[in-house]
Amino acid sequence: MSSYVISDIHGNASFFSLLKKAGVSFPKDTLYVNGDTVDRGEDPLGVFTELLRMQNDYPGNIVVLLGNHELFLKMYLEGNLSERTYSVFGGRSTLAQLDQYYPDENSRKALIDYVSRMPVYALAYSPLHGDTVITHTGIDADHVIYRDDKVDVIASIQDAFECDAYHYMIGCDIQMGYLPTSVVSNLDKFMIVGHVPTIHLERTKTIIIKEHYIDIDSGSSYPGGMLSLYRIDDGKVFQVKG
Repeated sequence: MSSYVISDIHGNASFFSLLKKAGVSFPKDTLYVNGDTVDRGEDPLGVFTELLRMQNDYPGNIVVLLGNHELFLKMYLEGNLSERTYSVFGGRSTLAQLDQYYPDENSRKALIDYVSRMPVYALAYSPLHGDTVITHTGIDADHVIYRDDKVDVIASIQDAFECDAYHYMIGCDIQMGYLPTSVVSNLDKFMIVGHVPTIHLERTKTIIIKEHYIDIDSGSSYPGGMLSLYRIDDGKVFQVKG
């Protein structure tokens, strides 16, 4: 029984071969999908729909978290984001598949409802790092909540998301070093985030491991990037080309 985290799949169908490569098996193992399954890649809604089918088959073993691109899709479907803007944000490939996978009003309402219920974080235990919060974006510098001289990671996430979901989900404060060291060094839980490709941060094609968090978005949707699967139990990384 192992636990795995993957982030920023972005329509990369190699995701399924990566699961096989790592030997992931349900219902034995648990998989956390840390946001941004849709947009940019060649088969965003194909991957997303198959992932939802898998989640329906193994509801306790596959946890799909909200990313900013799922939020963009929801905003577009609700009429709160124009087609032009969504395309600029990376939604062109998703828009091209909408009629195929969600052809009518009822199916699109069901999709909106699903995305609306997607959790923003999940809590797991890592033998390497202890209690670990898995979340797509991270911590917002304007919404840092302390409890007993420690930063309450979950309360901080909830406060930022509830205040302004869009602003929070597009943020990148922990990945870009915008948080003071006094905040990052006092997190009450370790964090696994995605959202910002590591190839843009340190020009690396694998994950970035820091003392208090890991960024596992290794740029699957960018030229030269990789799709990375992280095993929480022992820190092993499995990869396929983006």
